[in-house]
Amino acid sequence: MIARIRFKFTLLTSVLIFVVLLILGSILYGFMLNKSYKDFDKNMTAQARPMTRALEAGRIPKKLIRGDTLSTQTSQGAMRAPLAMFLWNKKGHLISKQPLFASSNQVEVLKSHLNDNHLTISFDGHYYRVINAAVIVNKRHLILQLVRNEDQLRSTLHNLLFLLILGTVIAAALSVFIGFMLADRALIPIRKSWDRQTQFVADASHELRTPLMAIQARAEMLLHNPDKTIDEESEKIGSIYQEAKRVSRLVDNLLTLSRGDSNAIQIEKHQVSVPEVLDKTIDNFVPLCKSEDIGISLECHRPLTAELDDERFRQLLYILLDNAVKYNRPGGKIHVVCNRRGKGIEVTVEDTGIGIDEADIPNVFHRFYRADKARSRKTGGSGLGLSIAKWIVDAHGGDISLTSTPDKGTTVTVVL
Repeated sequence: MIARIRFKFTLLTSVLIFVVLLILGSILYGFMLNKSYKDFDKNMTAQARPMTRALEAGRIPKKLIRGDTLSTQTSQGAMRAPLAMFLWNKKGHLISKQPLFASSNQVEVLKSHLNDNHLTISFDGHYYRVINAAVIVNKRHLILQLVRNEDQLRSTLHNLLFLLILGTVIAAALSVFIGFMLADRALIPIRKSWDRQTQFVADASHELRTPLMAIQARAEMLLHNPDKTIDEESEKIGSIYQEAKRVSRLVDNLLTLSRGDSNAIQIEKHQVSVPEVLDKTIDNFVPLCKSEDIGISLECHRPLTAELDDERFRQLLYILLDNAVKYNRPGGKIHVVCNRRGKGIEVTVEDTGIGIDEADIPNVFHRFYRADKARSRKTGGSGLGLSIAKWIVDAHGGDISLTSTPDKGTTVTVVL
């Protein structure tokens, strides 16, 4: 899938770059073509101006310029090529010409374009620029036709066009490479997201498989003994019930994370009495702590309110306290501290449990990560609790951090 997306992205980027270069090249060539011919025509008109003035003064020279044929000379440069002039009356009769020996075919072609202006015609494989200018000589309306060879100008423009096409082709080839590199960089977050999703699905499947296999095995054992009573099979039924609860809890956690990733869960903040929420949550954990011989205490600044999502804040506290109980030991302690932190609050949950190795701390908020997999399975942990806790904190725009020392305990600090 990623390879297909990269191919499409590369193709799209390459085509886009190629089209942009093609448009820019066309604009550049069009600009140079227009400017070159404007300068060429301007130079022809300027060169013929003395003759135009002479004609308007009533003098029609026998030779407009020297030469005997239409010049094909281009070695002096396009702007310095010899200029030929033909003088016509309004009826299309040739009055004077230079070169004197222009062929009749050339004269007829020029005559056919008297009503046109600023055009290019071809003679014997050569190209000529033609400009027709109206002049008045002794109250007679005549046409002065200027003709100049433009082979070198066309050659220059053809070379420019060739270079632009070559540059566009080379740029198109480079655009494929550039497009590939851009696609590769653009797909880095997508690839990471895809890898996380793939790993998430694999881990979720693995986590679900274990309790489902246990449920299936217990159910098959029940089916092999259909004559036994519920009391006799209560242990197996209880095991199925516990595993079903584990699956239900895991699915709920997966759904929470999935909905959180897609922003389907909206955080609804309002003024919350933090001590009141802490008191109720800790009271719910007192029986469990007593059964595990774990002491639990609260130290909280009162009164203390904050803008929080009440339900998600309770869920966050439940996750932190649940971990503090699961990974504690008989005779251990849990101490919860809450104080004002700027405009928000800071909650610290400290336990005297088994702790976490330093190498595992950077990964504890990753989904399905468990530092002690054997103990996590024994206590029913799935490795999603702290991931959900981090999502809740991030959704509030807060921060969560964890410090731990093996065999001494763990401290989780939340700033909301």
